Amino acid sequence: MSFHLSYTGDEVQSLLGKAGTALQEHQDLSNYYTKKEVDDAILEETIRATIKEEEIDLLIEEIQEQAEETQSRVGKNENTLKAVEQEIGDINFTLSEVSSDFSGRLTKIEEVVGVDNANGNGATLLERVDATASAVTKLTTRISANEQAVSLLNGDSTKKGSVDYKIKQALAWESIG
Repeated sequence: MSFHLSYTGDEVQSLLGKAGTALQEHQDLSNYYTKKEVDDAILEETIRATIKEEEIDLLIEEIQEQAEETQSRVGKNENTLKAVEQEIGDINFTLSEVSSDFSGRLTKIEEVVGVDNANGNGATLLERVDATASAVTKLTTRISANEQAVSLLNGDSTKKGSVDYKIKQALAWESIG
């Protein structure tokens, strides 16, 4: 079936007039982008997206490097911490041994000097030392006095108070009598 339309000249002119009027009414294309403007905008966005991806990749790489460096420092710090904890443990053990040894020695000293501070009986060690020092001072004074007396007694026959002097005088009395 063949379909053929035929228009008269006036009809064609009328249709063309209507088409011309429609074109004239819609001639302002300032709100539309040209093909070049669209291509440039797409290229610009593509470049921006590529740069952003590269920046993101660089940032991710930098963050990964920082994370690895931090992990390395954490590992070193953990090793240092373990060494410090071991050292503290050694010091605590040594302090415990020294404390135990000191306590044992103090108990022995208290036993030797007869101090019973656990029950509140007897003098403290310091009081015992002070009392002993006082007794030594008194004894030293007596020894000094005795040395002087012995020195006098041991003097020769011309020294008044010496044994030889007294014997000499006793002999002299005997010869008088």
